[in-house]
Amino acid sequence: MTQLLTAIMLLQPPPAIEPQPLPEGVADTGINVMIDQSHAMSFFWQWSVQSALRNEGHRVSCNQASLHRVLTPGQLANVRDQSEHRFPRQGEGALHRPMVSLPVPAYDVLFLVGAGSPLPYLAEETDALDEFLRGGGGVVIMAGHVEASPLGAVAESFGARLLPTRVQAPDTHGLPGVDGRSDLLAAEVSGEWEVLLGRDSGAAIVATRPVGEGRLLLVADDGLASVTTDDGRNAPNAGFPSWCVETVATGPPRADDDRRVPWEHGGIGGVYYPEHALDMGGLTVYYADNQLEPIRQAAGDGFADVRQALDRLLPTPPNPGGDMYIVLAGGNGGGWAENVFTPKVAGTIATDLDAIRSILAHELAHTMNGPEAHDGSVGCHPPAWWSEAHAGFFQRKVMRELGHPDGFYDRRGLMQWDPLLTEVDLASLEEGQMGQAWHKVWFIWYLLDCRYGEQWYPNWLAHVHRKYEDDPTHQLTMDEYIISISESVGEDVAPLFERMGTTVGERTDLPPIGPR
Repeated sequence: MTQLLTAIMLLQPPPAIEPQPLPEGVADTGINVMIDQSHAMSFFWQWSVQSALRNEGHRVSCNQASLHRVLTPGQLANVRDQSEHRFPRQGEGALHRPMVSLPVPAYDVLFLVGAGSPLPYLAEETDALDEFLRGGGGVVIMAGHVEASPLGAVAESFGARLLPTRVQAPDTHGLPGVDGRSDLLAAEVSGEWEVLLGRDSGAAIVATRPVGEGRLLLVADDGLASVTTDDGRNAPNAGFPSWCVETVATGPPRADDDRRVPWEHGGIGGVYYPEHALDMGGLTVYYADNQLEPIRQAAGDGFADVRQALDRLLPTPPNPGGDMYIVLAGGNGGGWAENVFTPKVAGTIATDLDAIRSILAHELAHTMNGPEAHDGSVGCHPPAWWSEAHAGFFQRKVMRELGHPDGFYDRRGLMQWDPLLTEVDLASLEEGQMGQAWHKVWFIWYLLDCRYGEQWYPNWLAHVHRKYEDDPTHQLTMDEYIISISESVGEDVAPLFERMGTTVGERTDLPPIGPR
């Protein structure tokens, strides 16, 4: 079947795929790498490690489709149009990159990540994985989770049992960025394995073994792939993922494709989106074969309760460029929104239905900018704190409507760090105050809800779109933001913001807001 599909591909005109970028002075390795995210979407792997591997000369695609759908060359998979990847220039608006189906190329190396995810590896996936290995592919299992998990079961099927104990690595053997690491997770491995880092077969931190014509690498502690920077961020351990690739890549380089392997920049949820697409009329829900059954069932109604609540609270014209897409990703930890391209995408990373609804409300709100947003974008650029505050505000409103009133805004937490409600100046935020600013803004917006009704907010957005329709790149100052609210509600709201610690300069001639 694989030979037949390959022959069919040779008869078709090659798809338009922009070559993957290559840093100046870095040689193309010719190795095609896939990072599997179908069991647990991880921003670190999806964006940071992907970029780090590409900077080492590898060709990298991230994947959210079930493994058996993308490990067969020639199989069609859902991607954004690959002919151009540039981001829009300032003031240009979202660029149209439609969803299309392209044949999957042959990959040399596969990373399996997401050890804590409950999403199972289906029989079709493990069969495809075994065939990939025996046919000469390289697989890297990034474990890092000792409790029973589907990825742990995959490792055990190849003779490696993850251990709950941690060990000190006696010798790093030159592994990049591993010097000085201690208290590392380990595995007990069978005789087919060669221990590259660890004490013995009963405490293997990194080990490898052949499987057919291919090679399998186990990294028992996935923390080896990351480092903590001086400013506390989690960053890729630059050379380690590339070392993993080079350790398991056994075939000749693919030097004849001009790096035309589907790819995406960081911040986008592809390359390969899940294979199932439910058309809900203007909304498409993506999910993979391995998604949990309760979530698959809930996907059938397109989470209409969330959509209806948002449509009422924040009426917004349909997105330009076709459908809106929802991606139900595996794992836990939040969501993402793809707003720089159309169709727009809201992704959820959760395996609990209420959590999915909450995340979905947040990410959909990111894509909804109120009445008269004819091109789907905000009429200008509000202050830096606005976007996340906007999404979180409507996330809480939706969940309140769906029967979850707790957490609309954290009044007690707000009072603990700002008892007089004057500590955070929204006009001049200090480093580290962004989260506090969101809580402060939610409280102010709630007070405006109480005074003017919930329609004040979409009415304000409509006013902003009209006011700045000829200057969409305009950056609102804090004074201009407050003035625009005042103009839309008919009262000067500057005294409210001043009472909440915000410095106000210019203001309107409208009557000041007073008690009611």
